[in-house]
Amino acid sequence: MANKRSFANGNSTRVVTLVEQNRVHMDDTDTAAIVTALDDLGVNAKATEQTTILKAQWWVLSLHWIGDDLPHLGFDSLLTLLGQRVWRHYRELGKEGPSRIDVVGEDDEIMHSHEIEDEELGDSGDQT
Repeated sequence: MANKRSFANGNSTRVVTLVEQNRVHMDDTDTAAIVTALDDLGVNAKATEQTTILKAQWWVLSLHWIGDDLPHLGFDSLLTLLGQRVWRHYRELGKEGPSRIDVVGEDDEIMHSHEIEDEELGDSGDQT
C-alpha cells in the first residue's frame, strides 16, 4: 500500500473530496474502488450523486474539493497516481475508464484538470 499523503497543505480535517457517481460509466464497485484509491492516497473521500453535466466524446471523473485548504504543489502527482489506479481498475474489468480527472471547487469552477494516460506506469511500488 502506498504511503498516506494529503492533497492539502498540512493535515486538515476540513477537506473532503466528493466522487461524483457517473451512473453511465460507474457502478457501485467502480465508485468504491475510486474512494478506496483516494483513501490510500490520504484523501478523505466519499461518493455523491452526479451534478456536473459534461458533453464530450469521452467521460470525465469529477471530484469535488470541499474545504478551506488549497491543493499543494504535489497535487498533480497525486492525481497521476489516482489516474493510474483508476485506469488499472477499469482495464482489469474490461471497461473504458475516464480520460480525465476534473477537480471542482466549492464555487463549481474547475480548479484542476488532469489527463489520464492510457497506459500503466506503475505507482508507488504497487505491482503492475
